[in-house]
Amino acid sequence: MNKLGKTGVLLIVAFLVTASAFGAYAFFFSTTKNKAESATELADRAENVEVRRDKLNLTLGTLKEQSDNIQKLDELFIKEKEIVKFTKKLESLGTDSGTKISIESLVPFLAKDNAPVLNFRIEAQGRFTDVMRTLELLENFPAKIEWSSVKISRPTEGVALVPLKKGGAPRVNEPLWKIDVAGAALNFVRE
Repeated sequence: MNKLGKTGVLLIVAFLVTASAFGAYAFFFSTTKNKAESATELADRAENVEVRRDKLNLTLGTLKEQSDNIQKLDELFIKEKEIVKFTKKLESLGTDSGTKISIESLVPFLAKDNAPVLNFRIEAQGRFTDVMRTLELLENFPAKIEWSSVKISRPTEGVALVPLKKGGAPRVNEPLWKIDVAGAALNFVRE
């Protein structure tokens, strides 16, 4: 019985050692598997953050490269807070063309499709060539304008005082011409 007892004890010890080895293997395997899954998830997160950062850097670089174009594009729109600047640009056309320009009306409103529009009416007086130059400047004005009417007339009274270059005395013999222009700025933006 002693021999059987020693063999039995040895068999039990071997079984326990084997069971412990399998247990340790299972424990380390599951721990390693969990760590690998966590590491994979962390690597995916890190890759997503890196991709987002690269996209952000690319977007910022593009914005920096295109900032001049964005500024030019922004200047094409007439914002509600910049109506005064718009009117000054219109009035400066008189100085550029040698006419006297007055803005008779300036009314922002919503069109049928709820698009904001800025209606205006301008009168300009001066020599015929100056009045035509004013029309040319209005046609080339840096805004999207829909012209509703353009009237050119010659009042029965009045003559244009046309100053000579470099501060000379004005000539009085030029007939006075008048234009009445109505239009709508379609690139008006309400903010």
